[in-house]
Amino acid sequence: MLINFSFSNFRSFRDRADFSMIAGRGRQHLSSLQKMPDVSGMNVLPLCAIFGGNASGKSNFVKALSHMQKMILSGKIETEPFKLDPEFSDAPSEFIVCALANERVWEYSLSVRNKEIEEESLLYMRKKKEVQVFHRTRNSFSVGESVNIPEESRTKLQLIGETLAPGSIFLHAAQTYRLEGLDSVFSPIYNWFRDTLCIVSANSKRAALGVELLKNLSLYSDALTRADTGIDELKLTEVNPEQLNIDPSLLEKFRQSEANVIFHNEDSTLVLVKKDDGIHAYRCLSMHRDNTGKEVPFLFTEESDGSRRLLHLLPILIDHEIQPRVYVVDELDRSLHTGLSRYLVEQQLEIAETASRNRQQLIFTTHDVMLMDRDLLRTDEMWAVERNRDHGSRLISFEDFIEIHRDKNIRNSYLTGHMGGLPRINL
Repeated sequence: MLINFSFSNFRSFRDRADFSMIAGRGRQHLSSLQKMPDVSGMNVLPLCAIFGGNASGKSNFVKALSHMQKMILSGKIETEPFKLDPEFSDAPSEFIVCALANERVWEYSLSVRNKEIEEESLLYMRKKKEVQVFHRTRNSFSVGESVNIPEESRTKLQLIGETLAPGSIFLHAAQTYRLEGLDSVFSPIYNWFRDTLCIVSANSKRAALGVELLKNLSLYSDALTRADTGIDELKLTEVNPEQLNIDPSLLEKFRQSEANVIFHNEDSTLVLVKKDDGIHAYRCLSMHRDNTGKEVPFLFTEESDGSRRLLHLLPILIDHEIQPRVYVVDELDRSLHTGLSRYLVEQQLEIAETASRNRQQLIFTTHDVMLMDRDLLRTDEMWAVERNRDHGSRLISFEDFIEIHRDKNIRNSYLTGHMGGLPRINL
């Protein structure tokens, strides 16, 4: 689970932005809250919605988390500082994530400047105390004295940290070397960024959707039917791979590889399967019924933008049964009717309320103010992003507006400009 995320000097965010998934004092949806281990009385939210006008910085919030993830997984430092203030073009960009991984709370921080490290550190909570795993600056490196690892690994880690290039990420390097005894102190947070954090941009598609449809066709089919898309069911149909527009070199590489299943990037509903008698191809078709009740197959390219978008968002509702993730979705409502957006939110809340220790989260940006509803979301689950007069973005939690009483229409307060996050239009 994500607990907190802070960052500064990244794209439209000049000053530090602090985002928290820690629940406030509200009494709504208490059954959906997740309790924190080793932290008495602290609960974590299952979802948060971020509202705001166009060009306010909503997408840059998502990109900041994605940028941090990419640096860690690639091991390479990249910078995108705030451009509208000359003083910040050469200032450090900072990223801090506090997350729950392997039943332990971790805090990883990274400060970079001009594609080089300024500071990097990792700590975790143990019995309400902070344990420093490592701390790194441009000129120093140290492994925490309380970290329980073999002395030989500690010595090698120290050498790696002292000699690592300033343009490289130590967390990535430590994971790469696979030293003895490090799985419990480096792998949990690294694996959280790799496996748990799932960023979905406004235009992204689930690359491996074909494989997932092959495994969980009935789950996807039922979800699309319940969402009133007009689709009666999904069916996998075998097609001749030689008649598909697939690069022959790709097929040959697949034949020579150890993999048994591969998806095709150009068509996310197409999947190739290797069997004893050769390569088989399957395409997922959506079935509709004509006015006589006869099934009529449709390619997904023939479906509406909303149905296709929903298909790629459905893993949010399905993944929790396999591996709970932290989904961060930019423009959840893109091409979706407000009823479908609400359906996704309601389903996430239902997952959180019914699945014991599920710990899946959904964080999303949206323009759909109809989701700004106390019957659906807690006050601390609603945020806004607005652009200041100096063109910098800032995050605002609705929880901070103490004048908003329980019986007040929060949507009207937002639309009348009492809470920020609205475009300033001059016509």
